[in-house]
Amino acid sequence: MNPAVVEHIDTLLAAIQTHPFYTLLLLVLFPVLGMLKSMFSDIKGEHIFKNSLNNRIKFVASQLDNAFLSNEDRSRLAQQYIQLVNQRMYGIENRHIQDEVIKIIDRSSEIRSNKYFVMHRHYLSVNVEGELFINPKKIRERYIEAFCLVGVGVAIIFFAIFVGIRAEVPGLLFLVVGMILYILGLGHFPVGKLGRKRAEKEIENYYQQQKARIERASVIEANQP
Repeated sequence: MNPAVVEHIDTLLAAIQTHPFYTLLLLVLFPVLGMLKSMFSDIKGEHIFKNSLNNRIKFVASQLDNAFLSNEDRSRLAQQYIQLVNQRMYGIENRHIQDEVIKIIDRSSEIRSNKYFVMHRHYLSVNVEGELFINPKKIRERYIEAFCLVGVGVAIIFFAIFVGIRAEVPGLLFLVVGMILYILGLGHFPVGKLGRKRAEKEIENYYQQQKARIERASVIEANQP
């Protein structure tokens, strides 16, 4: 075996024997972080920034009360107001995606929550036909970003433990940074494949029903005298 590798292993074993507390901390840390991620997985960005969003809605509403607004400015602010209200209600920021999400939720017999698509919001897109779809490219990007955050977080946590053996305060600071990055990385992963399949099925059902309604309307119109 490479002497350098043997030396690093000996150093690690010596550190484990000399500092059992840090070894125990490392063993306990990752399950705890996983539990924290599970506990806070339902906290969405729009919940954290709810007050900020409400303030933006109130501000736009106050601007609409201005009697001296031009028609163009009033129309722009009215659209912005509707978009912000829909963002609060459905959890989706993009206006075009909002429109499709609202129609799908309204037509679905299975969806019970207006926030159904919030968990998928980072990888929803609209195609050239204006139809909503779950974008596989965005999913891959989320996975890459999540793995990078987790990897960097883990690396910093290990580094923090070795630093903490010699200097506790810097080690603790690095440990906090590593934990934050690790938890952010866990929360950055896309929803599991089963959850995405359910959302895709709802989207597919809506557009199939939409096409069927259009076809029936065309047949009825063609048969009219």
